[in-house]
Amino acid sequence: MSRTHAEAVFVPSANHFDGGEVPGEIVQVADVVTVDTEETFARYSTGELPELDKGRP
Repeated sequence: MSRTHAEAVFVPSANHFDGGEVPGEIVQVADVVTVDTEETFARYSTGELPELDKGRP
């Protein structure tokens, strides 16, 4: 993902990963979307980008 600068990765299901769980290491660098359950494991759960929060009280 770092080579392609992917913002998101689409997988058939969470079962695509060992143990059926989306690895946190992947979610740290890209959003993960599962096709079967239509779940999104997002990097930024607040919906705001970190760089927009800088300098705010």
